[in-house]
Amino acid sequence: VGLINVATFLSQALSESIATGSCDEINQETVDGSLPIANSCGQYGQSYQDMHCSDEEKFMECSPYAAMEMNANPNGRPVSPFYCGPTEKYPFTGTADYISGREPVGSPVPNRNGRTDVEGCCWWGRGTINTRGICQYGKLNYYLGARAAQEGRPSRYP
Repeated sequence: VGLINVATFLSQALSESIATGSCDEINQETVDGSLPIANSCGQYGQSYQDMHCSDEEKFMECSPYAAMEMNANPNGRPVSPFYCGPTEKYPFTGTADYISGREPVGSPVPNRNGRTDVEGCCWWGRGTINTRGICQYGKLNYYLGARAAQEGRPSRYP
């Protein structure tokens, strides 16, 4: 049964990689006819930096870091990939242009949750299983090595 699960996971990974052509989440939720860059903070009503763990697992959460800056990998699509950064650098974001892929920034364009900035929003989906949010990243970090490092054991990914 274990090998079947691994084979199923790998086939799903291959299928999604071919279908989306990207390892990073793709900006695809339109709001009032626009494609907000602030979707980096969450799409479809989700707020990735507010995806908390249960009380029992809260110790594994990653804390949002306002000064963190990151750019998603180019996705081969005409829409610019997600990015995040402090409001000092990006006081507000605009909308992605479907045709040019560039971001016209003349005025703030909110995502579905009303966000117009991308501060602390580096938690968009990545990888085959689209890991996203401070809880999922925290758990991944914890189980890949943070726990071992906390316990003083050797770890490949501390």
